Amino acid sequence: MWVSKLRAAAFIPTVFTACFGLATVAHAVPPPTLIANQQDGVFITDGTRNYTFQTNLEPGDTECPVSTSPCEAFIPAVVGSSPRPPAGFTAGIVYLTYPGETGLSTIPNAPANASDALLLLPVTAGDLSVIATFFISDDASATTKTIFGLFATFLPVLGSVQETGQWQDVTGFFVNGGSGLFYIQSDAQSEREVPEPASLAMLGSALLGFAAIRRRKRA
Repeated sequence: MWVSKLRAAAFIPTVFTACFGLATVAHAVPPPTLIANQQDGVFITDGTRNYTFQTNLEPGDTECPVSTSPCEAFIPAVVGSSPRPPAGFTAGIVYLTYPGETGLSTIPNAPANASDALLLLPVTAGDLSVIATFFISDDASATTKTIFGLFATFLPVLGSVQETGQWQDVTGFFVNGGSGLFYIQSDAQSEREVPEPASLAMLGSALLGFAAIRRRKRA
C-alpha cells in the first residue's frame, strides 16, 4: 500500500538530500478510471513506474474516522522503483482551487480558494533520482498542514487550476510543455456543489415567485 503515515522527522531530511539528476521520459500512460464517488486522487508516472492514489472516503466515514487518516493526504514511500524525474523537471507545488474554499489557507503562499495541493520533488533513493510526492486535501489535519507548510516555505508555487472533479493534467507546470505524466483530481462535483434541502426550497420558492410575477405582467 503506497499510502504511508506522516513521519516528518524521517521525510524532511530526505528531501534536503535531493539530487537533481534528471532522467529521460518514456511514453506516458493514462491515469486510471475514477472509482465510484472518488473524492481525491493522484497519478504520477514516468511511463514505466507509477504512483497511484484514489479514495472515495472523507473524514467521518468508517474507514476515515478523523482527518489524520490517509484519505486526506498521500505520501508514497520513496523507493528505487518510484517514478524518475523527467528532463526539464522543476520541483514545486501546484494547487487546485474552488470558489469559497479556505481549507488550505494556513499554508504559506497558498493562493486564494486553495482546496488541494500537489508537491513534487526529486530526491535520492540509493544512487537514483526519483520523484517524492506529497498530496494534501482541504480536510487534512492541522498537523499535516503544518508539515506541508514547511515544504511550502522553500518550494515555489508553480501555478493553480480550478478543480473539475475529473483527472486534471498538471504536467505542464512541472515540465515546460510536458503532458501526460502528473495528474491530480478532487471532488468538485461532491457535496460542495449540491444545495442543501433548505437552499433547494428557497430556490424553488424564488422560481415560483418569479413565474407568478411574469404571469401577472402578461395578464
